[in-house]
Amino acid sequence: FLLRNAIRREWLRDVRGDDDVCAFFSTTRTIVIDELHDDGKGFIEKGKGFESTEESSATPTSPFPKGVCGLVNLVSTGFMNAGLQCILNVPELVEYFISDRYQSDINETNPLGTAVRISLIILFSSKISHNHKMLYLESSTMVFSIGKFVPLFSGFHRQDAQELLAALLDGLHEDLNRIKTKPYIEETDPLKGMEQKEIADEAWSNYRKRNDSVIVDNLHGQLRRTLVCPQCGKISIKFDPFCFLSVPVPTRE
Repeated sequence: FLLRNAIRREWLRDVRGDDDVCAFFSTTRTIVIDELHDDGKGFIEKGKGFESTEESSATPTSPFPKGVCGLVNLVSTGFMNAGLQCILNVPELVEYFISDRYQSDINETNPLGTAVRISLIILFSSKISHNHKMLYLESSTMVFSIGKFVPLFSGFHRQDAQELLAALLDGLHEDLNRIKTKPYIEETDPLKGMEQKEIADEAWSNYRKRNDSVIVDNLHGQLRRTLVCPQCGKISIKFDPFCFLSVPVPTRE
């Protein structure tokens, strides 16, 4: 809502008798009212942002819950904002990072990890920390850091949000993996007579012996894959871990 200085009080006074408006301004909604100055620009539009003075997100007077923050769209980086906002809408991940629990999980000995990726974890945490109470943040630092981690996303070109999410979540998982030394797990065929649930539980247990992170806790799942031999008709059932499921969009007939 944009209000000119001269009319903001009169406008707020006039709407108090409007049932529809009063219902909209309930305590369950987050409302940001911006003053429109004489030059036609608001406080937020001028780049000054909006700062909360509340420390707790539990009270209805707190403008923004912990972890809620926007990113400025630099040129063609909307895909990055879309991907990161998906992550920021997982409460368990937000709480994990803003509570600093991630620090004890950082795997500095990970052969696949680098100092760049570890610094990205810290940067990612700082971006959603409750210490940053601005309505939005400049995303250039995040763009450059992600570009160092995955060169494909360097610069300001249009990219695929799902590909960014896959690369970022994989990197976060590897560098936050609580399994510092991955054991060798020999893959064996299920025994005859085993129930599918038993096979699934064993496959998941073996996977968790090598992969144990906050990403796996909240974003990984298990998919049953069935193969049927066209020659002999033998059925083979496998249970594979996944982080993303591609859902086809049907075409109009």
